[in-house]
Amino acid sequence: MGYRIKTISEILGIPRNTLLAWERRYKLVEPTRQANGYREYSEADLARLRAVKRFLDRGHRISEAISLSDEAKDDRGERLDNDDTSELCAELMSALRSLDRARAENRLRQTAGFSYLRRLDGIFTPILHETGERWEAGELTVAQEHFISSFCRDHLTAMLLSLEHGPSQGAMVVCASWAEDQHDLALLVVSIKLALKGNRIVFLGARTPHDDLLNFCRQHQPAKVCVSVTMPVDAAITVKVARSLATLGCEVVFGGQGLPPDLPVLDGVHWARTSGDG
Repeated sequence: MGYRIKTISEILGIPRNTLLAWERRYKLVEPTRQANGYREYSEADLARLRAVKRFLDRGHRISEAISLSDEAKDDRGERLDNDDTSELCAELMSALRSLDRARAENRLRQTAGFSYLRRLDGIFTPILHETGERWEAGELTVAQEHFISSFCRDHLTAMLLSLEHGPSQGAMVVCASWAEDQHDLALLVVSIKLALKGNRIVFLGARTPHDDLLNFCRQHQPAKVCVSVTMPVDAAITVKVARSLATLGCEVVFGGQGLPPDLPVLDGVHWARTSGDG
């Protein structure tokens, strides 16, 4: 998974020129190069830079910060970092249920310096899951559900935009929701993860008509098509659409809790009921 220097700068609040100076002078990180020559930073690079910045923020000089961050490792040589975000999620959910945007934004600012992957897996995915469960249990009003969804959409969209939908030379991946499916936040999460893996994302979003999706794919020949299915759908129509997409020569992934059970094995088609399946 890779980040451009622009994104690293935004996540950490470190100027681009400072990052470049650290690379030249201290060999702090050694990013790889994309085909177009852009630097690509890994999750490990981001973690190292975040650790150094943490000591800088405490008043240490850069050389001291590098030394201290190197010492802050466990017996396996892995960097010590608290990955437990459950308390932060609970505080954030409380603010969102209260429709308190300012408090929610303040809580989310505590994730400054987190990688996008950690924000997705540690913050937004748990929040979306809890929202869905509370909605089904009748514990959220329409206003609360819309407010939480809007908050998450704003921040997830900002991540995808910061990544510029993935590198321009990456394999094209089309991400769309089922024709009658208005829920696309989980699809946004998947899109960000795919962009981090070096894919070029075309995000078509909610309620993408089947014919429009097929026509787009015929014209642009993507490497992969991801279709989100969060609500129950007809098995026969699902198989028909999947077969039509697969005949175009692209990899096809249908994902979501709305997929019917016992779908047949189809060449070029993968059924993923959870994000971990895809």
